[in-house]
Amino acid sequence: MKITIEVSDELIKSAIISGAENWMTRAWATNIRYGKGGNVFALSLTEQETGKHFELHPGHSWHTALQLMAVKNPYQFGLVLSGKGDAITGDVLIQFATLGEEKYG
Repeated sequence: MKITIEVSDELIKSAIISGAENWMTRAWATNIRYGKGGNVFALSLTEQETGKHFELHPGHSWHTALQLMAVKNPYQFGLVLSGKGDAITGDVLIQFATLGEEKYG
């Protein structure tokens, strides 16, 4: 069974503007629409604590981040599914996409 989950550009933008600003620097995102209206986000950020730089390009799979979120933070994953996510939800998703874990509360 294939399930399609759409992550809104507002979720990612709010995460960068107010959610993840506590742990990352020099972050920016570009929402690129392609194909059948799908959203793909290009994201560039640097973790403050380690100085490690992350580039999530349109080819990067947000699939793994969503799988991690579903298992490790089902509450926030439910907010993604319901479309009721906020800056915290987006921040958690970005952490899973870059760090592979929810490191910053």
